[in-house]
Amino acid sequence: MAPFAFIHLLNPISWFRRNAAFHGIHPTERFRDLVERERSRADRTGIRFSLVVFNLKGRKRDTYHTLYHITSLLLSRARTSDEIGWFDKTSLAVLLIGSGE
Repeated sequence: MAPFAFIHLLNPISWFRRNAAFHGIHPTERFRDLVERERSRADRTGIRFSLVVFNLKGRKRDTYHTLYHITSLLLSRARTSDEIGWFDKTSLAVLLIGSGE
């Protein structure tokens, strides 16, 4: 095992990305595909969408609590047409289909 290979286990964002309790959150690649699909649809039909990105940088303890609360809120309040996913390694995003600015 490489030195310090266990450090990723202490990262709260990595833990949340792997945690099975948050299956409603798309991985980065899938979420990017969904954004591209909606962008193409918006160009074709004129139906708007919004993208809200939550950047989760900070102290590890604060990040863990913030992630827990944001994911709980998003999963409980998202409409069935909305998509939730990882925008990048440290950012969660919500794709609000059919909503304007």
